[in-house]
Amino acid sequence: MNKPELLAPGGGFLAAYYAFQAGADGVYLGMKEFSARRAAANFSLEQLRRILGVARERGGKVYLALNTVVRERELERAAEILFWADSLGLDGVIVQDLGICELARSHFPALPLHASTQMALHNTAGLKEARRLGFRRVILARELDLESIRRLRAENPGIELEVFIHGALCYSFSGLCLASWALTGRSGNRGDCAQICRSLFRSAEGQGYYFSCRDLFVGLEVLKLMRIGIDAFKIEGRMKSPEYVFHTVRLYRAIIDRGAELPARELAELERKAALGFARKRTSGYLRDLRGEELLDPEFPGHRGARLGRVEAVRGGLAAVRLEADLSLRDGLQYFPAGGSRDPIQFSVRRMLKDGREAPFARGGERVEIQLPETGPGRQPAPGNALYQLSSRFLDLAQPKEGGFRPYRIPCRAEIVLAAPAAQEPAVLGVMVSNHCFATPFRWEAPLPLQKAASRKPLAPILSGLFREAGDCVLELREISLVNRTGLDDRAIFVPPSGLKKAKNAFYAELGKAFERERLRRLAAVAADRRPKPAPEGRLRPPAALLEAVARRGELGPPAERGGEAPHPFADPSRPLEMRELAEVDGWRFLPLPPVARSGQERILRRLQELAAGHPTERLAIGLSNLAHLSLARELGGLPNVAFFADYYLYTANRFAVDFLRQTASPLFFYHWLEGEEQDARDLAASLEEPVPLVRIAGNFQPPLFYGMSCPRGQGALPGSGCRDCPKGFTLPLSQGRNRFLLRVRDCTSYLYRLS
Repeated sequence: MNKPELLAPGGGFLAAYYAFQAGADGVYLGMKEFSARRAAANFSLEQLRRILGVARERGGKVYLALNTVVRERELERAAEILFWADSLGLDGVIVQDLGICELARSHFPALPLHASTQMALHNTAGLKEARRLGFRRVILARELDLESIRRLRAENPGIELEVFIHGALCYSFSGLCLASWALTGRSGNRGDCAQICRSLFRSAEGQGYYFSCRDLFVGLEVLKLMRIGIDAFKIEGRMKSPEYVFHTVRLYRAIIDRGAELPARELAELERKAALGFARKRTSGYLRDLRGEELLDPEFPGHRGARLGRVEAVRGGLAAVRLEADLSLRDGLQYFPAGGSRDPIQFSVRRMLKDGREAPFARGGERVEIQLPETGPGRQPAPGNALYQLSSRFLDLAQPKEGGFRPYRIPCRAEIVLAAPAAQEPAVLGVMVSNHCFATPFRWEAPLPLQKAASRKPLAPILSGLFREAGDCVLELREISLVNRTGLDDRAIFVPPSGLKKAKNAFYAELGKAFERERLRRLAAVAADRRPKPAPEGRLRPPAALLEAVARRGELGPPAERGGEAPHPFADPSRPLEMRELAEVDGWRFLPLPPVARSGQERILRRLQELAAGHPTERLAIGLSNLAHLSLARELGGLPNVAFFADYYLYTANRFAVDFLRQTASPLFFYHWLEGEEQDARDLAASLEEPVPLVRIAGNFQPPLFYGMSCPRGQGALPGSGCRDCPKGFTLPLSQGRNRFLLRVRDCTSYLYRLS
């Protein structure tokens, strides 16, 4: 059984450093821009080079997350980041934006591409499209059970699969959540999620965190995923501390390496240390159940930590507790007051008594008295209340200085030639450098005075040692061979050290300039790439009236209650579909496909073929919302009465996304990125030399804010609710301050709409 890669989050330099210290095989990290965790520390170029040096010393890998939607005016900066990823030889780039995929394929073809979980890839059709497009790895959507993952692995042997095994979960399918943008203007697809799903909602039945997910904890079940043949396991947490990363990596490193041989007591201690970094209540997510197993925690959305014990008594502001783990002064604790309060009391241990005496620390099993914070009436813990440990000073990690780590330099192979062209003339030192950064080998030469050696020492080691000293240059010579064409024995040649060092410095100065010229050349090629790629004829000239009509996007689907887009009936591919059910606009029937079809892609294809063949005089426009739909476009593209449009979930925000879709689906028209501003649409239109039917959706459109595969009623998050009498569908008004919402559940799938 092959061991998968264990990948850890690198939200900042120290977190990534301690991931490798704990045994991670690789880290995934973001730069200051285009990271799906914008609020994380993220990396500068210098920090990236330093952590890459750490990784390479340990045989580890570094993956760059460039996994947000990218505006047209940001392409130059995105291309710069891709250039550095390519030049530094990163092990992969994680992308969401189809335009970034196209840009990388066209201008940085050697870069390994990984499809982000933000792409919501969840079925074989999507994986086959990803492989066809050149993706090396797909990070699967988290809404898949073990059997689905097993099937995907068996049906797609030619592509690597990566799955999340630990950390925070989103209620909505990643990449399909629009809640943060719609309510705050901060787009989750731009790495700026306001975590609306973690907020308190109110209903006629009460209030609660109805959409707040517990934390994923796969634990020993990673062994089942290993037997399936998953290539990489991913730990979530780029917003979390180095301690969280270190101890969570240690937990899964032990499970992967030792499996069933890991003693239960040791496993429990590893789990506890990981929980102290950050932990909500646990869930196995969708691994055991396609609808989610104990997925939601409506009571509290934050860090619970690990249980420390139960309060036995409270006297004089002190709580007596029998400790279940070690405790130190300044550790963080919390408890939930009696009466079902959702707001915990959090405090730091300022004073602790053991056997009536002041104690700086205590061990698990000992009975201590802990000073409580001053609180209002009814906020003190009662006997029996659980006390939770949020942090432990015993687990604090040292903080080494980043400057103490050598920045990684791009390794190069070089041939050094020493020649003496004529008598009485200085010799010529020539260097030819081969590296993937240069389209053709870099060549440099300079005169070099030679003398007869007083003592016979080989020249090759001297030259090699000196020319490995790169100074401030981002490249360095690693593999060096010497060709001696002077006619003199290698050991008979002496070069004055000052002259040799001067030549070496001049060489690296010119090598750096050549690298900079290559950088500018490649970025200029991206900037000049503005001509749309060839696309099939006949479908890119829809009438203006049609484009004006489809701007009212809400009219293309079945009417929803009080406006907005309803869950489409085609979400169930086994259900017969009639042409008369579809909206008609300017002589076209419109069928926006749902972005999620965990199974049944083949049935969808058959239904569409039957629909088009059964109504040969009707023109059918099919909306594409997922990479998997591109296979449908190819299969149906030959039908004379079928066309396609790029729906809003494809996030068409830049000219490379337009090029990608024109080549793969030849859409009738494109919806511009829904979260984009008017200026973004103008920038994109202006960047295209050839006019493209680009439509900006009217501002009154109400798309689903969440697209969740788990029902809050079925999960017990709604008061007094459950599945027993539920017809697998209902609606429920919700509120949050002045905002009004409608929760619609159909076939156990949840859609949340904003009503005001």
